[in-house]
Amino acid sequence: MALSLKVFTAGTVIVSADVNQNFSDINSKLFDLKDENINASAAIVDTKLATISTAGKVNGSAMVAETVDGVRGQFFWGLGGTQVVDTNVSFEYEATCNLTITGVELRCKTAPTGAALIIDINKGGTTIFTVRPQINDGSTVNAGVATLNVTDLAAGDVLTVDVDQIGSTIAGADVSIILKVTQKVPQ
Repeated sequence: MALSLKVFTAGTVIVSADVNQNFSDINSKLFDLKDENINASAAIVDTKLATISTAGKVNGSAMVAETVDGVRGQFFWGLGGTQVVDTNVSFEYEATCNLTITGVELRCKTAPTGAALIIDINKGGTTIFTVRPQINDGSTVNAGVATLNVTDLAAGDVLTVDVDQIGSTIAGADVSIILKVTQKVPQ
């Protein structure tokens, strides 16, 4: 819609209908924006755009990763005392929503010696790792060698913890396990 305004020259008698039509044309152009009124090469800076509240109007690939990831959280298990090889050694967690596993951390107060202390986390009884996390011989923090095989948790998935290996001289004691997760944002 092209904007055509009536031009008034000095001495012209202006009637209200003329002014009202000019006002309507200007108002329509400025405040009732439509796609066809915006030049494709307008290069509108994104910081000048208002919040978009219409569902489906923003492509997910246009969002920053931190926005898509959503809320960060963690599951924590504390294994008190001297460790022994066993399965399902602590309480079970049930995921209450869809989550993405992002990492794992291990710590202990008493370092294992003679061999590494190896922990496993299971989803529905099956390991979530291709390489399980461990605290190396003589260390009190994880070695950073864990490789996740499973990264998706669905609501209702149950997580359990096993101690798969302990130090051969000193087992290792008072272990804390943190499984880091983010809540998925529906798209």
